[in-house]
Amino acid sequence: MWTILPSLLPFVEQFRPIFTAPSFTTHCTILLGWIMCLGRHTLLRVFLSSSPGELHQFSGPHGQDASYNFFERSAWSPAELFYRLALFVFTTLSLSGVIKFVVDDTLFHKRGLKVWGKGWFRDAVASTKKRVATASGHNWVVLAVVLEIPLLLAVRVRL
Repeated sequence: MWTILPSLLPFVEQFRPIFTAPSFTTHCTILLGWIMCLGRHTLLRVFLSSSPGELHQFSGPHGQDASYNFFERSAWSPAELFYRLALFVFTTLSLSGVIKFVVDDTLFHKRGLKVWGKGWFRDAVASTKKRVATASGHNWVVLAVVLEIPLLLAVRVRL
């Protein structure tokens, strides 16, 4: 089991009020697993990276139900988590210059009777000006904050 990095403590403590004590422990474990995961960051790989001392046998069940329950059954709110994250970024980091927000939505095609959270959404890739296409799946909406770092701009201009 990894231990929390001292440099991450001020960041992680910002989120303690929105979790119960067991959920906060799971949150810290998943965060460290995400940092330590090599390769693709699928949930199972992140969960397995959070406990490096154990070898996993992939022929049987994964044994990570408690970690998956953190996303499905815990009493924390993603909206509150991202509100606190935005508050941390804009109040703690010394930002200068223009701050841009970029929004993108991506339809991730999923089908099946047991796929949780799926719906019918407009498929921008398959749609044309004359015909709107829809498909079954998850619609991921991503908000990114774009900051221009002066040192990197100077390097880019010289290239």
